[in-house]
Amino acid sequence: MGHTAIIADDEKHSRETLRMELEQHCPEVSIVALCSSGPEAIEAVKQHAPDLIFLDVQMPRMDGFQVLEKLGDIKGQVIFVTAFDQYAIRAFRFSAVDYLLKPVQPSELKQAVQRSLLRGDIAAKRRCACSCTTWGPKGQGIRASRCPPVMASNSSAWRTSCVAKRTATTRTCM
Repeated sequence: MGHTAIIADDEKHSRETLRMELEQHCPEVSIVALCSSGPEAIEAVKQHAPDLIFLDVQMPRMDGFQVLEKLGDIKGQVIFVTAFDQYAIRAFRFSAVDYLLKPVQPSELKQAVQRSLLRGDIAAKRRCACSCTTWGPKGQGIRASRCPPVMASNSSAWRTSCVAKRTATTRTCM
């Protein structure tokens, strides 16, 4: 199964170099958008809902952290790619999976991609990609942005219908 990614960097050379490195060393990743600014990155994430987001820290008009703040909760795993090491701690506070320094080494890129995809697969198994509706014993519907916790086994009247990004599933919470 292929995975999608966007690259957001204000430097054209950096975007193209990372794209070529990904094509050569991570063929399971398809680049769906190359973005030169924060606002472009936001639109690309909203449009494509990529599995991976390669994000530069310093960009004009809106830096990488402002992009993530604006987006809020996203499906994709974030890998910061930057020339500045002083933002690493802040990046991990934004739940970045990795923080790569330019010029990116192919071995580090491959490790970051594998770690990100594994983390994304685990997260997808733990939650629905979009929204859930829970029906209580009296038929009342409760909308939630994530699946509610599984109810106790003697409370089988609760069930949750989840629609994930790629597949529709219904499960009974026990």
